[in-house]
Amino acid sequence: MLLRSIAVAAAVTSFSLPAFGQVFSLATNPQGSQLFTAGAAVAKLATEKIKMQMRVQPMAGSSTYMPLLNTGEVDFGLANVEEATSAVAGRGQFEGKPNPNLRLAAILFQLP
Repeated sequence: MLLRSIAVAAAVTSFSLPAFGQVFSLATNPQGSQLFTAGAAVAKLATEKIKMQMRVQPMAGSSTYMPLLNTGEVDFGLANVEEATSAVAGRGQFEGKPNPNLRLAAILFQLP
């Protein structure tokens, strides 16, 4: 089911790609984290199955890459729902610095 969800999200996204051959960035938490591993799987599937070149960019955490996603400096990122909603609203670690341009592309998996 996870692979199907990823494939559908990537396929829907691919219809709006500006140019073939473009390399898309996928921001994740540092290597060794669960989000890095999930990001590597997403990037591999996107590259192999729909020919959407995607590269994982490990960063210090969501507080580092959410603002980059907001400005378009990074194409995609993985985050949990609490981080994403806090980033959009400018709450918590994003206090006073809302990121209104973030968009949800897919829900990959739940963390119990």
